[in-house]
Amino acid sequence: MRYTVWDRHSVHAFQRAGLTQQQRSLLEGLLRALEHGAYFSDHVSAANSAFLAVTRASEGLAGNAVGQPRLSLTRTLLRTSLAGITAAGAAFAVGGAADLAAARAVVQDAERRLDRRTTVQTKQLWVHQLQAHARSLESAVRDWVTPLWEGPSLSAEVLAQARAELAVAVALTGRDGRMLQEELLRVLSRGKPGAAALSALLWPTPSDYRVAVLVEGTQQLERLELLLPTARQWPVTGSVPYRDGYAPAGRGGVQSVRDAVTLANQARRPGTVVEVRVSAADAATALRHGRRQISEALDQYAAAQRLVDFSLSSRSLVTDKDGVRYAGDPLVTSVRSARPLTSHWPAALRPALRSAHLAAQADAPMTSAALAWSAFDSLGLESSELDVLARACALQTLRQQVVSLYHVLTESALARLKHARWELSEAERALGIAERAVQRTREHTSKPVQDRSVELQRRAEQQRAHAQQCAQAASQLEAQLLPLVADLQHYLLGRDLSAQPLQLTSRLLNLDAWQDLLLPLEPDADAALIAAHEAATRFAAVAGGLAADNLALWRARLATPGALAAWLNDQEGIFQGLLAWLYATRNLAFHSGQFTGTADTLTAHAARSVVDMTLEFLGNWHQTQEQRGQQGSDALTVLRELARRKDDLVHQLGRASSCRAVNILNITAVDSNAFDRS
Repeated sequence: MRYTVWDRHSVHAFQRAGLTQQQRSLLEGLLRALEHGAYFSDHVSAANSAFLAVTRASEGLAGNAVGQPRLSLTRTLLRTSLAGITAAGAAFAVGGAADLAAARAVVQDAERRLDRRTTVQTKQLWVHQLQAHARSLESAVRDWVTPLWEGPSLSAEVLAQARAELAVAVALTGRDGRMLQEELLRVLSRGKPGAAALSALLWPTPSDYRVAVLVEGTQQLERLELLLPTARQWPVTGSVPYRDGYAPAGRGGVQSVRDAVTLANQARRPGTVVEVRVSAADAATALRHGRRQISEALDQYAAAQRLVDFSLSSRSLVTDKDGVRYAGDPLVTSVRSARPLTSHWPAALRPALRSAHLAAQADAPMTSAALAWSAFDSLGLESSELDVLARACALQTLRQQVVSLYHVLTESALARLKHARWELSEAERALGIAERAVQRTREHTSKPVQDRSVELQRRAEQQRAHAQQCAQAASQLEAQLLPLVADLQHYLLGRDLSAQPLQLTSRLLNLDAWQDLLLPLEPDADAALIAAHEAATRFAAVAGGLAADNLALWRARLATPGALAAWLNDQEGIFQGLLAWLYATRNLAFHSGQFTGTADTLTAHAARSVVDMTLEFLGNWHQTQEQRGQQGSDALTVLRELARRKDDLVHQLGRASSCRAVNILNITAVDSNAFDRS
């Protein structure tokens, strides 16, 4: 895991702009929540959002009025939405508390009165009321930017809840996290922005874009203009130069849209370049929306030509209103070496593995979410046992959050040192160029050249002074951080200093030792633990921002058993609400043929992520049994065991005086009871 939020240049930009601790924490938390590769429990799709809970309640009632979801599932949606509204309510002290109370009253009324005799008119009235409250809540959340950016500091807990609501409000507009970060860094390079400028950055006025994609399988899509009125298309045939009135070919080396898209994709068979106009917050969002429009249009042609395989090539071309082009493709990642979930084929998981893979490949969000749910169907999970999976996932989320904290803390602090070293190398490179320029002028004796030499020497001296400043800054940071690194190495790696603890993946991290650094120190703690504990504290001080807030937050939770138990119950509630919504989405897709909806992109991401999380701990369970020569347990048995384990852990925490026995390392493993750490 490597978060782009803590890219060395990003951290430097935050510091150079003079952001306060709360401002940095706010921005870093938002960017992390919008990062596609973030841990699921850190991602916006897993946010405990009251605004999203109201939206889901509204969507559920609207669907129930026309048949899906059915009564029992709709009541479950209302119940879990009500719990979500209550759990997320503390953040609305910043603003919008009255709107939230009004929305809560409507959901409560619907949850209490909804039955088989409820009329369609009553359901529609609730829907209209909730839609109005959702708009008011969204407006209130957007207004939070000013008090969060310019107002007094909030507690880390309330700030985390506020960040989650803000992230949802940003994500629902389709804002792309990568482009938001790029634009934010440009703004920060000019100094600290005001709250109004930040709001304009988070929710920009949509702009017009043109998105061009290569469709393979035909050279012409007949009557496309009737299906997509803004579409244009050009066949990919031969090599005859093409002139595009919007982006002329042949002048200044600018390729035509057709040629640029065709070259980027290296067309393997006959095709046509299709371009559509879209309005979006940024180019990456435009790319996603444009591809989705074209993909949905191909449904018509695939139905008419059943033997033809139409496909969209990966690379797309986005052109803004000023003619600036962005080449890109859907979010894809690669790894140097891929490893399987298990080293054998567990029969209980094979159908789920297939469903999860197909869900990841589907481009339509609700189709992807429905396919992801098929993985749960294959595990034998009934809709009446959603709470079983919710409790199991709550346990795994605790482990995931502790691992995530390690990455946040180390990457954030180390980014400062990386930037200082990079800045030094750039200064030394510039100094070398300046000194070589001076050396060349010394070979000439003419007055103009000598005058020029004096100027070059002056610049070289300035560059030398700058390089010395950079060297001093890097040296100071090294003196500050490297002793802390040594202390962490000594404790986390058990004296094996050949590895670098700040580059450890979660597979190599000694999670048990890391947990020691989050727990309160015992009076009899040894010197190595004391030094490493202090090193983590000082690392957080160097890192600042979200890292400092999260370390304080998790140390507080692990210092008080009741706080950790409450957090686990909150996570169970989040997953219950999410799973109920995912099941409703599955029914809407399969039974009602509804393949678009509010927050459908977030829903699809959440569906795939819950499946990934579930397969992670089920795969580990089966791998352990395989290594021991034991027969693999069926998935539902494992899930029920983990659900009981979560309840037992909360019960144990209710009687305990310390969280030291919580076994985070093995919390979802075969032999642990989650409270047996020695």
